Amino acid sequence: MLSPLALPVRLSVFLVACALIVPNGVSQLLQPDNPAAALTVNPFNADAGIAAIARALAASELAPGSLEALRGTAERTLAAAPGDARAMSALGAVLEREGDRDGGYALFEQARAISATEIHAILRLLDRSLAAGEHAEVLDLIDVALRRWPSYWPQLAEVLTYMAGTPDGRSELADRLGQRPPWRSSALRHLLRTEAGLPMVSALVGAELAAGAPADAGDVNAVIAALVGRGAVASAYQLFMASLSPEERSVAGYVFDPGFTQPAGRYHFGWSFRQGTGAEMRLGIDAPGSGGLLVRFLDSPARLGGVAQLLRLPTGRYSLAMEADASQLQAPRGLYWRLACVGGRQGELVRLAAETGSYAARASEVTFEVPATDCALQRLSLETGVETDSWRDRYSGSFSVRSVSVTRL
Repeated sequence: MLSPLALPVRLSVFLVACALIVPNGVSQLLQPDNPAAALTVNPFNADAGIAAIARALAASELAPGSLEALRGTAERTLAAAPGDARAMSALGAVLEREGDRDGGYALFEQARAISATEIHAILRLLDRSLAAGEHAEVLDLIDVALRRWPSYWPQLAEVLTYMAGTPDGRSELADRLGQRPPWRSSALRHLLRTEAGLPMVSALVGAELAAGAPADAGDVNAVIAALVGRGAVASAYQLFMASLSPEERSVAGYVFDPGFTQPAGRYHFGWSFRQGTGAEMRLGIDAPGSGGLLVRFLDSPARLGGVAQLLRLPTGRYSLAMEADASQLQAPRGLYWRLACVGGRQGELVRLAAETGSYAARASEVTFEVPATDCALQRLSLETGVETDSWRDRYSGSFSVRSVSVTRL
């Protein structure tokens, strides 16, 4: 049985709890959209205090006396949460804005001593190290930030762009990327889009390949594609050749892997493979992976072009040759290998047509010439002449390419 005093005491405790819980709940509701109002409701809401300071400091102009008020808010927030690295960074940011840079940076360093991944302290210390030319420290801070806060990549990527444009920064950055941090691929692809980054990344990947370091096919292809996009076709092709294994070099030539023995889509200068319409295609005539290219037409209009390869043919005269089988092949608009210049005004160089009917191991070839201008890069593709889906142009039967090659004459 409760004593006469028990009920009033319990009621008092309940009312005190409500007095604490209700303002805190209201403060948390206000915090995302209006942290200043949330702080007014609950001055001990550290998250609201930090957010209110950050929002105020982000403004282009501050009203007279507002920095003093912000410092008071920051000091109260830090007093309410003395172990919160974010609160320490917030006070450091206010001191820095007031002109006390040494005091601000001292607090940023303390914040990182509490939490090595405190992002606002990292960003401010990064700016200081960058201004001082301490590139190794900059990269240490970027590494910590990107491992914990990958959403800050756009902001940090611009720092990498700046570093790639300075001799000392470029050297430090290349060394760090050579250590293969988890953000390496993102950094490579970003730098490849910049003026200073492309030669740096190209040299880095080329040196790694020359030293026998493991090559990531995606990274290598990204560099090759960037070089091709800048018109450095010869450099791109040299990098491609350097990336090949001994087994792959054995099938390299003017046409890489003429017998379709390697997986498609791995190399920028290798076979790309994409299904067309009106046909079923696979790599491997007898079975997947057995070599050769098998095309089965579905008695309908057929559009191909998805089996293709980029070539690097110097100026000169060549022969395009093919060995193929066919079974009841009907191709009303033609079936042919088309070789054309990429870019420029030269256009198509030659076509090598497949014969219809049924036959085995039939060889055919045609000669052509690569001009001296506007044809640094060529594309070889298997195509049909179908332009509209007219059912008068129905393709049927099967066609097997055992090899397709280019030989210089």
